[in-house]
Amino acid sequence: MSFLTGTVSLISCLICGLNKNRVRRFDREIRWYILNDLSAVDWESTEDPQPKHLRDLFKTKLMANEFTRGLSDTTPQQWKDIVQFALMYHAEEEVFWTFSFVISQSLPLGRESVMSLMELHPPLVFSLLKKYPPDETENVLPQETEALERSILHNTIRCANGLSLATLVALEKLSGTIARLSADVYFDLLMQTALSVRAPQVVQEVLFVLNDSRATLADIPPEQKYGNKFALGIAFDRAEEAADECPCNEDGRPRKQRTAPVKTTMQQVPENPLQVKVPMMDALIRLLIEKEECCRYHHLITGETSGDELPVTTPDPIAEFTYGPDLNESHIEVIKSC
Repeated sequence: MSFLTGTVSLISCLICGLNKNRVRRFDREIRWYILNDLSAVDWESTEDPQPKHLRDLFKTKLMANEFTRGLSDTTPQQWKDIVQFALMYHAEEEVFWTFSFVISQSLPLGRESVMSLMELHPPLVFSLLKKYPPDETENVLPQETEALERSILHNTIRCANGLSLATLVALEKLSGTIARLSADVYFDLLMQTALSVRAPQVVQEVLFVLNDSRATLADIPPEQKYGNKFALGIAFDRAEEAADECPCNEDGRPRKQRTAPVKTTMQQVPENPLQVKVPMMDALIRLLIEKEECCRYHHLITGETSGDELPVTTPDPIAEFTYGPDLNESHIEVIKSC
């Protein structure tokens, strides 16, 4: 019986050996990783042909002056398409040539075009600052770009992770513009810095530069001092929370962790005034803007008026105090004891 069992097993092994196919663990060809470039574009494709203005500018490598001449026949909508195409294929020179052409047009600048291109590639903000440099005396934007102050500061901070030194220098040269920002815009910059700049040292330096810029004015109202002080504290708290969720090294690169970061499912919710992203910062902005309408003791909180300066009213002993109908006897006794 055992002999027959061994014979059957041997035959089974021989059959399996004849039918066995060797499968590679990774059936792929090993290649070097190469970034997309213009050589990968199929210009002759008939199924998905490239637009004429892109073929004229990118099919053959052009010099800067030739590329600029080719841009003279394009429209503002095509400028955005050109920059997006150049970014897709890592043609950085063409990105900056296009933006230089846009900001060299006759004044006033095309606000929407300039803002949309800077949103696509934040380092373009430095080309704009080079073309229209800030005033060296007051450190404010010139008249040509003062309407773009919010977009310029926003995209300057977006560059902090890759161009930290240039970002700090640009913010210092714009200290006068930062000092004149409204409270809500300035607080937005603080929160953007706290939640987007990854390197711990850089986020501290950017926050301190923003805070120091607000102190450049000669006469700062007490309520503004109060707002700047507490907004800076809130921003640092948010930066620490962000660093706890995504620890990064000195270069701003995420550190290796034993456990994967928590995955948060984002959902679109209807607008609700009781559900805010940053309730502490929103409460501070509301206190500074609405003042007495928000809080009766606004002047005491912000330090605009001391307690001794408030008018003192003496109660009339003859006037009879009436209690509301919603108060029971125990409530009334508590009020009398006070």
